[in-house]
Amino acid sequence: MSNGLSGLTQYIWAAEDDRRERRRNHNTTVFINYVLSFGKHAYELTGTCPECHKHTVKATKVGSNKAGLYYLKERYLPEGKTFDDCLVVAIWKCETCGNTETKTVSFRELLEDLNNPNLRN
Repeated sequence: MSNGLSGLTQYIWAAEDDRRERRRNHNTTVFINYVLSFGKHAYELTGTCPECHKHTVKATKVGSNKAGLYYLKERYLPEGKTFDDCLVVAIWKCETCGNTETKTVSFRELLEDLNNPNLRN
């Protein structure tokens, strides 16, 4: 059964769909790599402790919440979730006084940073 389109038109539409799918996959891969490198980079940073005011705060554990892990593994969001629900969670500890803090960054914030031209090298 024919859909009324010529073979050439169908070929062009199929090629365009393939091109869009490749671009979508590439963009997803770039964002996932960005999130992973953000987590790895946190271990290299040191901060100032709000309690003892020394520059000895380091990340002790960095990971993602359940929705974020699902996205990183499956490459799509769980049903009913958005990038605001996916979080990178870091536990920071002062090596001097032992004060700990938990900080979170949403995938939405990371996506905005990735697309921000002012933050590029």
